[in-house]
Amino acid sequence: MSATAFQRRRRERIKAMREEAEKQLQKTDYSDKTKEELKAILDEKGIAYDARAKKEDLIKLLEGAE
Repeated sequence: MSATAFQRRRRERIKAMREEAEKQLQKTDYSDKTKEELKAILDEKGIAYDARAKKEDLIKLLEGAE
């Protein structure tokens, strides 16, 4: 592997690591939201849910979609 290819690969790996770290920081804490707010977020994302679902179930749906 040439030095140029090595440096390019190194930069790509660093960029991927930074993006992954940003995703981890951006995870939303849904526990402080109301049930109605959670339903609105699910509607925006187009995720189907049971209208009678508990708050914990709605949070699991949202976390599974991330």
